[in-house]
Amino acid sequence: MELLARIREALSSELNPNGILEILKREHQEASALMDLVEQSHPGGRARTATFEKLASSLLAHLAGEDDVLYPALEKLEGTHDMALEAREEHHVIELLVAELRAEQTRGEAWMAKFHVLTENVEHHVREEEEKFFPKSRTVLAVELQVEMAAAYAIARDGHLAEQNQAGARSRGR
Repeated sequence: MELLARIREALSSELNPNGILEILKREHQEASALMDLVEQSHPGGRARTATFEKLASSLLAHLAGEDDVLYPALEKLEGTHDMALEAREEHHVIELLVAELRAEQTRGEAWMAKFHVLTENVEHHVREEEEKFFPKSRTVLAVELQVEMAAAYAIARDGHLAEQNQAGARSRGR
């Protein structure tokens, strides 16, 4: 049975380069690169602040898009229900850390320590998704549905990014 699941995963990846799971994996790589840039940047510098803000916005939009599109579908299925619920809780922790980091200056040891906690939580979440959740999801979601979900996810993610941009513009206008 495990061999059959691996064959399905390989086929769905090959046939479905624009499916939701592949888009999410690409975004995971982008988030990892941004986390590295924040880590390497000068404390309190404009580059750190701008890079962190880009990371925060993209992370929050990514999480919200998953919560809107992927997880509701997978919560309905027996083989992925518990994983989807756990992933939503991990999202909540990441959202709290992002909010706390946004409220502080991007300098100092305390900010960086909290950023490391965020990084560890994101890396743990990504590892679980890519090693456990996505392979299982490929076995329960038809290729066509994965493509449809990718389009819905992109719309949801972009909507969340637009909301964040509007909120940021309003707060800067005060």
